[in-house]
Amino acid sequence: MTPLPAEPPRGFRWLDSFVTRLAVFALVLVSIGLTLYVGYRYVALTDCLQRNDAADSRRTSAIATATNGERTAQRILIAADTPAEAAEARYDVLKAYDATDRVRAANPPNTRPCN
Repeated sequence: MTPLPAEPPRGFRWLDSFVTRLAVFALVLVSIGLTLYVGYRYVALTDCLQRNDAADSRRTSAIATATNGERTAQRILIAADTPAEAAEARYDVLKAYDATDRVRAANPPNTRPCN
């Protein structure tokens, strides 16, 4: 293996000075600091997105259950044979709509931004 020369080549002698080494060290520290900061912000963003997704999933699940009640009431209304059954089924459909509206009001959409 060829040993390193005592002095760097003529065009690169300025690289062997204290100031250059200090500048490179500072650049490395700034790069590491920026990498850590961006990594921290990325983790915070993914955590926020995960929380928002979980909240949206709970909201969707609650509303889906209420909407299934609406659909069941509507099917009964469509299948009603007599006017009396249809009137009662219409009342049940309206109750199902009200129940769904209450569920939607209790579970508002998530509008928190992830900054």
